[in-house]
Amino acid sequence: MNVFEYPDKCKVRRSDGEVDENGYEIDTDVYTGDCLLELGGDSKFDGFQFEHEPMVFIPVNNVMFEINDKVEITKWNGRKLNYTIKNWEANTDEDFEELRDTCIWLKDGHE
Repeated sequence: MNVFEYPDKCKVRRSDGEVDENGYEIDTDVYTGDCLLELGGDSKFDGFQFEHEPMVFIPVNNVMFEINDKVEITKWNGRKLNYTIKNWEANTDEDFEELRDTCIWLKDGHE
């Protein structure tokens, strides 16, 4: 049972360096399933606009992600966003078994 709700859907893919006959990278799926995109993150003002570091949480902590894996997020309302992984951390709390998730910091976002 999860304490948190994961209303979004995520697909994390990784390139193995291979390309198809048209020159497009061939990606393999690393994770496909529920997630929670948090756009708040750490904010800073660069003089013209606010920047933020988005994070995504997934309800498992047994997937080995890599920096620069590609993340496609479909929000609960259908909006699609694409990022790459900046860093990640698997979380475990012995006192609360339901708190076993992975926090992924994202970069290079676009729709």
